[in-house]
Amino acid sequence: MNADFGAVAGETTDFMVRVGESMLKVQSVDLAAAHSAFSSLVEQGDRLTTAFRALGESKGLQAQNLIRRECEDSMLAFAAALARVKGGEA
Repeated sequence: MNADFGAVAGETTDFMVRVGESMLKVQSVDLAAAHSAFSSLVEQGDRLTTAFRALGESKGLQAQNLIRRECEDSMLAFAAALARVKGGEA
């Protein structure tokens, strides 16, 4: 009986190690994806802030028009990054 228990316990331990390794791989992928999504969100937030700051400081009409386009583009990029962080697609 003890021999059978030892064999099962030995196999179970090996199985549990494999399950644990598999779970760690999945968590690692999930963490990498989350890190990428949050990094993108921060980058797009910085871009958005910079664009609006430049709009407030711009003097010429042509410069303001170019910066407005950058503001619009950066708002769309920020919205897409935010959607990815929330778990959806933009």
